[in-house]
Amino acid sequence: MVTRVQAFVSEVQDGDTFTTADKEVVRLAEVCAPEVGKPGSAQATQTLRGLVERKYVTLERVARDSYARTVADVWVDGTHVNAYMRRAGYNC
Repeated sequence: MVTRVQAFVSEVQDGDTFTTADKEVVRLAEVCAPEVGKPGSAQATQTLRGLVERKYVTLERVARDSYARTVADVWVDGTHVNAYMRRAGYNC
């Protein structure tokens, strides 16, 4: 059974990772944005920031990665954030 939870996004770290108000670090499932300092990183970060920062999102937790981050599908205002970022070119 899939569990969906609401969370408030307090900060976006980069184009595929953010932190919730509860200090949970979330990485978007199946989204690969350039690392900080690499070409395209600032654009990816701004795109994600515009979608989710300082907003309530719905998380569907998929897994934990090797850095103990939550890997999740994320929705905000009816938009599937993962799909939006993939359409913007941030595919794995």
